[in-house]
Amino acid sequence: MRKLTATLATLTLAGLGALVPAASVQAAPTANCDDNYEEAKSGYMYAYRLSYCESYLGSSKEWDENWGNSSRSFQGDDDNRATSLLNKTGKYVAFYRLKDYKGGHICIASDKKYVSSLKSDDVFSNGETADNRISSHKKLASNTCSKFMD
Repeated sequence: MRKLTATLATLTLAGLGALVPAASVQAAPTANCDDNYEEAKSGYMYAYRLSYCESYLGSSKEWDENWGNSSRSFQGDDDNRATSLLNKTGKYVAFYRLKDYKGGHICIASDKKYVSSLKSDDVFSNGETADNRISSHKKLASNTCSKFMD
Protein backbone atom coordinates (compact mmCIF):
# COMPACT_ATOMS: atom_id res chain seq x y z
CA MET A 1 0.00 0.00 0.00
CA ARG A 2 2.84 2.38 0.82
CA LYS A 3 4.44 1.74 -2.60
CA LEU A 4 1.14 2.49 -4.33
CA THR A 5 0.72 5.75 -2.38
CA ALA A 6 4.30 6.80 -3.13
CA THR A 7 3.89 5.95 -6.82
CA LEU A 8 0.64 7.93 -7.06
CA ALA A 9 2.23 10.93 -5.33
CA THR A 10 5.19 10.82 -7.71
CA LEU A 11 2.96 10.61 -10.77
CA THR A 12 0.82 13.50 -9.51
CA LEU A 13 3.87 15.73 -9.00
CA ALA A 14 5.25 14.78 -12.41
CA GLY A 15 1.92 15.62 -14.02
CA LEU A 16 1.82 19.02 -12.30
CA GLY A 17 5.36 19.72 -13.49
CA ALA A 18 4.30 19.09 -17.07
CA LEU A 19 1.27 21.38 -16.73
CA VAL A 20 3.03 24.24 -14.91
CA PRO A 21 6.52 24.80 -16.36
CA ALA A 22 9.15 26.30 -14.09
CA ALA A 23 9.84 30.00 -14.64
CA SER A 24 13.57 29.38 -14.87
CA VAL A 25 13.08 27.18 -17.92
CA GLN A 26 11.63 30.01 -20.00
CA ALA A 27 14.16 31.74 -22.23
CA ALA A 28 15.05 35.33 -21.47
CA PRO A 29 14.63 37.83 -24.30
CA THR A 30 17.81 38.38 -26.29
CA ALA A 31 19.46 41.68 -27.04
CA ASN A 32 19.18 43.05 -30.53
CA CYS A 33 20.65 45.88 -32.52
CA ASP A 34 17.58 48.15 -32.21
CA ASP A 35 17.61 47.89 -28.40
CA ASN A 36 21.37 48.36 -28.24
CA TYR A 37 21.21 51.38 -30.54
CA GLU A 38 18.65 53.09 -28.30
CA GLU A 39 20.86 52.49 -25.24
CA ALA A 40 24.16 53.38 -26.98
CA LYS A 41 26.05 56.55 -26.08
CA SER A 42 25.96 59.24 -28.72
CA GLY A 43 29.30 59.64 -30.49
CA TYR A 44 30.36 55.99 -30.07
CA MET A 45 30.73 52.97 -32.32
CA TYR A 46 30.25 49.48 -30.91
CA ALA A 47 31.37 46.01 -31.97
CA TYR A 48 29.89 42.63 -31.02
CA ARG A 49 31.22 39.08 -31.24
CA LEU A 50 27.94 37.62 -32.47
CA SER A 51 25.25 38.54 -34.99
CA TYR A 52 22.38 40.87 -34.03
CA CYS A 53 24.61 42.95 -31.74
CA GLU A 54 24.96 40.25 -29.12
CA SER A 55 28.00 39.51 -26.96
CA TYR A 56 29.51 42.98 -26.51
CA LEU A 57 33.10 43.21 -27.72
CA GLY A 58 33.88 46.88 -27.16
CA SER A 59 33.11 50.50 -28.00
CA SER A 60 35.08 53.54 -29.05
CA LYS A 61 34.50 57.28 -29.18
CA GLU A 62 37.65 57.91 -31.19
CA TRP A 63 39.87 55.57 -33.20
CA ASP A 64 41.87 52.44 -32.55
CA GLU A 65 44.79 51.63 -34.81
CA ASN A 66 45.30 48.14 -33.36
CA TRP A 67 42.47 46.09 -31.85
CA GLY A 68 44.95 43.47 -30.63
CA ASN A 69 47.31 45.54 -28.50
CA SER A 70 46.88 46.75 -24.91
CA SER A 71 45.98 50.39 -25.55
CA ARG A 72 42.79 52.22 -26.52
CA SER A 73 39.31 50.74 -26.30
CA PHE A 74 39.76 47.42 -28.15
CA GLN A 75 42.43 45.15 -26.67
CA GLY A 76 43.93 41.67 -26.70
CA ASP A 77 41.70 39.11 -28.37
CA ASP A 78 39.27 41.76 -29.70
CA ASP A 79 41.29 41.67 -32.93
CA ASN A 80 39.48 39.73 -35.68
CA ARG A 81 36.38 39.02 -33.54
CA ALA A 82 33.66 41.45 -34.72
CA THR A 83 30.55 40.01 -36.39
CA SER A 84 28.14 42.93 -35.93
CA LEU A 85 28.69 46.68 -35.63
CA LEU A 86 26.69 49.66 -34.37
CA ASN A 87 27.34 53.28 -35.37
CA LYS A 88 26.04 56.13 -33.23
CA THR A 89 28.90 58.48 -34.12
CA GLY A 90 27.02 60.58 -36.66
CA LYS A 91 30.07 60.11 -38.92
CA TYR A 92 31.39 57.58 -41.38
CA VAL A 93 33.48 54.87 -39.72
CA ALA A 94 36.13 52.97 -41.65
CA PHE A 95 37.15 49.48 -40.55
CA TYR A 96 40.42 47.97 -41.71
CA ARG A 97 41.63 44.42 -42.27
CA LEU A 98 45.01 45.02 -40.63
CA LYS A 99 46.36 47.17 -37.82
CA ASP A 100 47.49 50.73 -38.55
CA TYR A 101 44.64 51.21 -41.06
CA LYS A 102 46.09 48.87 -43.68
CA GLY A 103 45.02 45.83 -45.69
CA GLY A 104 41.82 47.15 -47.24
CA HIS A 105 38.85 48.99 -45.72
CA ILE A 106 35.08 48.85 -45.50
CA CYS A 107 32.86 51.61 -44.09
CA ILE A 108 29.59 52.07 -42.30
CA ALA A 109 27.77 55.22 -43.40
CA SER A 110 26.97 58.04 -40.99
CA ASP A 111 23.22 57.45 -41.39
CA LYS A 112 23.37 53.65 -41.00
CA LYS A 113 22.60 52.64 -37.42
CA TYR A 114 24.12 49.17 -37.49
CA VAL A 115 25.17 46.10 -39.44
CA SER A 116 23.45 43.21 -37.65
CA SER A 117 25.61 40.53 -39.23
CA LEU A 118 28.65 40.84 -41.47
CA LYS A 119 27.88 38.61 -44.45
CA SER A 120 30.01 37.07 -47.15
CA ASP A 121 29.30 40.06 -49.41
CA ASP A 122 30.68 42.48 -46.79
CA VAL A 123 34.23 42.54 -48.08
CA PHE A 124 37.13 44.92 -47.58
CA SER A 125 38.35 46.94 -50.54
CA ASN A 126 41.10 44.31 -50.98
CA GLY A 127 38.47 41.55 -51.51
CA GLU A 128 38.75 39.81 -48.12
CA THR A 129 35.61 39.04 -46.11
CA ALA A 130 35.13 41.45 -43.19
CA ASP A 131 33.42 39.06 -40.74
CA ASN A 132 35.80 38.34 -37.84
CA ARG A 133 38.63 40.15 -39.62
CA ILE A 134 38.60 43.74 -38.37
CA SER A 135 41.89 44.91 -36.84
CA SER A 136 41.56 48.72 -36.70
CA HIS A 137 39.04 51.51 -37.24
CA LYS A 138 38.73 55.29 -37.39
CA LYS A 139 36.03 57.91 -37.85
CA LEU A 140 36.16 59.92 -41.04
CA ALA A 141 35.41 63.61 -41.39
CA SER A 142 33.62 62.99 -44.70
CA ASN A 143 32.64 60.25 -47.08
CA THR A 144 36.02 59.20 -48.39
CA CYS A 145 35.18 55.50 -48.53
CA SER A 146 35.16 53.44 -51.68
CA LYS A 147 33.52 50.36 -50.10
CA PHE A 148 30.45 50.22 -47.83
CA MET A 149 28.74 47.53 -45.74
CA ASP A 150 25.31 46.39 -46.87
